[in-house]
This record gives sequence, structure tokens and C-alpha cells, in this order.
Amino acid sequence: MRPLAVAFLVITFAATNAFADATPEERSAARTMLLDGYKRLEAGDAKRALELFRSADGVMNVPTTRLAVAQALERLGQLVEARAALEQIESMPKRPDDPAAFVKARADAHAKLADLAKRIPEIAFEGGDVTIDGAPAKSPQHVNPGAHVVALGGREEHVIVAEGEHKVVRFGATTPLPLPAPPPAEETTHMSPLVWIGFGVAVVGAGVGTFTGISAKSKKDDALATYCNGNKCPPAADSDLDSASTLATISTISFVVAAVGAGVGIYGLLNPTRTTAVVVGPSSVAVRAQF
Repeated sequence: MRPLAVAFLVITFAATNAFADATPEERSAARTMLLDGYKRLEAGDAKRALELFRSADGVMNVPTTRLAVAQALERLGQLVEARAALEQIESMPKRPDDPAAFVKARADAHAKLADLAKRIPEIAFEGGDVTIDGAPAKSPQHVNPGAHVVALGGREEHVIVAEGEHKVVRFGATTPLPLPAPPPAEETTHMSPLVWIGFGVAVVGAGVGTFTGISAKSKKDDALATYCNGNKCPPAADSDLDSASTLATISTISFVVAAVGAGVGIYGLLNPTRTTAVVVGPSSVAVRAQF
């Protein structure tokens, strides 16, 4: 049955003897708060719904209004308080003329108590005068899911419990937390110096080879045109022809050097420098390395 339907049944039976101690105005206000509370609960505002339900229950004091209080408490994660409200429903006196809504509320409360018995966590401990969240506690102490502070003689243990969990606290015998793993080294890559050196040599070699090659050809052509007749050249042409041959040799060597430089540059591109940064963590140091 939807919550608003339950609220409607409460209004329907508002004239029963269960409300004999409330004035008509108080009953009307309580019914309005109950309806508004269920609207708030369905909208996700359980805190405001709880305030409205408690105000309505203060007037009606019947199973349906107390069940509404328990529903809001459960929605807020206050399982221990929700169980207490449900137990109060079971202790309410039954009447032969109880409306069907009251009968159903009792049945719902009984079923919900069985459900909460499995979900409410507990904290067990050794020793007396123990407090949980500042209040005296008895082992095992039922608590709401979440974070709690268990204290004994000035010593404190901070624990977190989930629904249905049973946690044992032993003062002075807590297991130390494992050290965090070392942070990963930050690795970056950079262009290898071989790229600049290799391609630099290649450019210079290609430039020298081209210049000396053109000069060699030009000098040889001039010598042949000036001194030689066909393939016959006088001794006077030997100096210019030797100079052209030397320039041609230099050109060849320069192009070879340029090819080697280009190969070195390509190797540098394919094998960048890897740098691992130094990262200092709480329990470790990662060392910078270059490859």
C-alpha cells in the first residue's frame, strides 16, 4: 500500500475513539501534517517528513502515525531509532474496533522489525566504562551504519560499520594500516640530441657536397674549353683538372657524411630520450632516470 493511501485511511478513521483526547482542530492539523509528511518523504526530504510525522504522532499516537515516524527514520539511516518506534507500535494496546489501517500498520511494523534485526550493525568490545559517540555503551552495542568513536579511559578508536556488520574493537591492539604503495614515477619523453646532431651534419654535408660538386664540374668544364682539344689536354691544364678532381672527391665525401648524419637523425627520432621524474611519497622515493 502506498504511503499516501495509508494516510487516507488514517483520515477516514479519524472519528474513532483512538482520537478521543484530541480536539477536532488538532486532529485536522495532524492529518494535514501526515499527508504533507508523506509527500515530503516521496520527494526525498526525509528530514522534514520526520518532523511532520512526529508532530502528527504527538496528536494521534496510533500505529499508522508511529509507523510513518519509523519509515522516515529508516530513510535517514537511523535504524536503531526506527526499530524503537516499531517496537512501540507492538506495545500499543489493541482494540476490537481498530480500523483496518491500524491492523495493517501493526503487521507492517512486525515485518520491518525482522528486517531491521538483520540490518542493524553492532560494535563489540572488552572492558567497562566504554562510550560510543560519547554515550555509555554495553557490548555488543547496536549502532546505526556509519562512523563512530569508541572510547575507553582516554583512548579512542574510530570505526566505520556497514549495515549488518559485527565489528570488534580491541583497545591498543588495532592492526596498523598497510603503508601506501609508492607513487608511480612520472615518465616523459624528449627528442634525442642525436636528432639535432644527425640532421645538422646531414644539412652541412649536403650543402658542402652540392657546392663542391658544382665547383668541380665548373672548373673541369672551363679547363677543357680553355686548354684541351677533344680528349687531348696540354700540361698547362693539369692544375685546373687536378683541382676539379679534388673538389669532386670532397663533394662525394660530403654526400656520404650527409647520408650518415641523416641516418643518425632518423635513429634519434625512433629512440627518444625517456625521463623518469623524481617523486617523493610518504614512504618511498622514485628516482629520475634518462635513457
